[in-house]
Amino acid sequence: MKTVRLLIGGLGNAAYPMVKLLETEKERMASDFGLEFVVVGVADSKGAAVNPAGISPAEILDIKQRCGTVSAMPGIGRPQMTAQEMILQCDADIYVDGLPPYLPTGEPGATNLRTAMSRGMHAVTANKAPMALYWKELFDLAAANHVQLRYGTAASSGLPTLEMGRMLGDCGELLEFGGIFNASCMYVIDAMKKGESFDDAVDGARKGGFLEPNPAMDIDGWDTAMKTVIQANTYWNAACTLDDVEIQGIRDLTAEDVQQAALRKEAWCMVGRAVLENGKLKLTAKPECLPEDHPLAKARWCDKALWLRTRTQGEQVHYCLDASASSTPGNMYLDVVLIARSM
Repeated sequence: MKTVRLLIGGLGNAAYPMVKLLETEKERMASDFGLEFVVVGVADSKGAAVNPAGISPAEILDIKQRCGTVSAMPGIGRPQMTAQEMILQCDADIYVDGLPPYLPTGEPGATNLRTAMSRGMHAVTANKAPMALYWKELFDLAAANHVQLRYGTAASSGLPTLEMGRMLGDCGELLEFGGIFNASCMYVIDAMKKGESFDDAVDGARKGGFLEPNPAMDIDGWDTAMKTVIQANTYWNAACTLDDVEIQGIRDLTAEDVQQAALRKEAWCMVGRAVLENGKLKLTAKPECLPEDHPLAKARWCDKALWLRTRTQGEQVHYCLDASASSTPGNMYLDVVLIARSM
């Protein structure tokens, strides 16, 4: 049996349900792959819990739900300990970054990733901001320390399309992609189509639990822009940053705009797009009014979708249905398993 020690920073919408997978999948991991995951440290916004002998995922879930923080764990709780302090004090094989994205600096997530990899830990991140801001630096650091950095959840939530897109890009096949990457924007647009005001629709997204802690990250297009940068860099081996993206949010869309488009058999969608023209990439993250039979327009608000235009293989489209439910933490868990199996 191979024991793989984990540190987890952040217990938000991706990492908390991923901990559930550590619990529910442990028998299968042991029987199919000979893997045992041991959480030796976990941090949230109020502190951390540290135990080199391991912390039960079930215990993490229980104490977080009952007390609001893992630092309340008897004997091993560390109130006010930050994720970075935990990384510096604990030895582990993989650091799992579940912190929300913060712009314009990407902190504290960026420093946590740097610290973990500098200490020889592999890293899995759902945090889009460091990947969009410091792409080359982080991968150079991973290479220098002979560790892996995986980021499937940060790139496209539930869409497991990174390897396919990278293959098409490496072969010179990929000419353009467009994607539906942000459920909050699509929920708001869908609600306005049904007659709700913009403000009421945003409030519904907040109550649904899928709006970022800072709503502007979603509504003003930053989430879509970050995912577009990460995918463009992956597919074309580029070094794009947010400065390379034309960004426009959905604040100027009204219920009337959305309803009038429906009467014309069109649909407003928040689209991240990258086009390769004359050897240069053009990136946008903005609302687009598409024909209702366009593959992206067919996605429901809770789905993720990726449309690809290729040189010799025509157009392709990939969907992840109800991506907000299980595929986001599932993608994070998949990255952890892939690293563990390669160790």
